[in-house]
Amino acid sequence: VMSAIFPAERYGDFLTGFLTVIGMVFVPVYTALFLDFIAARAGRRRLGNRTKLLMAAAGMAAYRLFGLHEVWIPTLAAMLLVCALYALCALAARRTALNGEAGGG
Repeated sequence: VMSAIFPAERYGDFLTGFLTVIGMVFVPVYTALFLDFIAARAGRRRLGNRTKLLMAAAGMAAYRLFGLHEVWIPTLAAMLLVCALYALCALAARRTALNGEAGGG
């Protein structure tokens, strides 16, 4: 009875689309949160929420871009992009803090 109401072809497309959206949202967000957790455990300065939100948005865009064109693994592309952005932002924040200490003293 259920197979007559819900054809398997449409269910597969729905499931693929749903899992793509779940991955597109959660992979970059949890990558940013995990990196922030590692930075906090190492005693380093954590990045602001807006910065992490922008990194996650860039990761979502990368996931969507690589997923649409099937160029590379979208999960890995999003994770690597968020990691690179986190490293650049952390380096910029550290340099800004060091310049502030050197100029204020």
